[in-house]
Amino acid sequence: MILPEWLAAVFEREFNESQRSRIAEVITAVNASTLSAEELERGYGVIEGNSRFLGAVILIQREGDDLEETLETATWDWRDLLLGTGLEHEDWPIVLAEKLGGPSDGAPLIG
Repeated sequence: MILPEWLAAVFEREFNESQRSRIAEVITAVNASTLSAEELERGYGVIEGNSRFLGAVILIQREGDDLEETLETATWDWRDLLLGTGLEHEDWPIVLAEKLGGPSDGAPLIG
C-alpha cells in the first residue's frame, strides 16, 4: 500500500501486523471499486485515497471503535468513514495533519 512516509510511520505505530494486513486488504478492495483500471495502473488518486481512508480508520480507532466493524462499514460505503472524522471535505489533508501531527519535516502531506 502506497502511503506518504509520515503516515506509514503512524500506521506502523497504531496497528499490529495482522491489523495492517487487514486494513491494506480493505483499502485495496475500496480502490478497485472506486478507481478505474487506468487510474490504478498509473497510480492516479491512489496515494490520496489510501491516505484519506487510512486517516479515517486511525481516527475512528483512537475513539475505541472495533476495527472489524469499521472495516465492514468501509466495504459497504467507505464514505461513511470520512463523515464524522473531518475528512469528508476538500481540506482533508490539513485536517488529517492537524489530528495526526502531520510530517515534522515540513514535507508535503500527500505525494
